[in-house]
Amino acid sequence: MIDWSRVNELKEDFGEEGFAELLPVFVAEIEEALSQLSEANSAEEVASTCHFIKGSAANLGLQQLAELCATAETDAKSGQVAGDLAAQLSEAFQASQTALREAD
Repeated sequence: MIDWSRVNELKEDFGEEGFAELLPVFVAEIEEALSQLSEANSAEEVASTCHFIKGSAANLGLQQLAELCATAETDAKSGQVAGDLAAQLSEAFQASQTALREAD
């Protein structure tokens, strides 16, 4: 679910305090993108939003979320969008946040 080596790399690069300050920024960006995803009107918008979330999640070490977004992005580019995609990604995001909090 979490790429702990990436999380540790971020903590080494930014320090524990820096990581603690960085985390809410990423969380807010992903939450905003998930909100946009639920309002997307086209497969192109879904693909673009999933691409953004994928990158943010990968940067933060949220491996499961990044993988789900990669699949959703590919599907959307071929015109296939799951009706409950936003809920699926939100659930994975919440689980990732919980795992990060429990590790501290």
